[in-house]
Amino acid sequence: MPLFVKIISTGTDHYSAILRDIQGRIINQTQFEVIDGLGNIQFNTSTLSNGVYFVTVIGGNQRKTKKMMVMH
Repeated sequence: MPLFVKIISTGTDHYSAILRDIQGRIINQTQFEVIDGLGNIQFNTSTLSNGVYFVTVIGGNQRKTKKMMVMH
């Protein structure tokens, strides 16, 4: 089951998205660009163990972190 992250931007910005486990270890990291509108990124969660993870998106002078649960 994939995890989709949606980014809305009013300009062109570079973003980083980081997926971490509960201990703070980086599981996956990707960089992408959003050009004046909507950007989407996708993480494959099928290889993750059940548990709590955190997704941090950095860009556009902002940093947001959200918690998610993986349950297969």
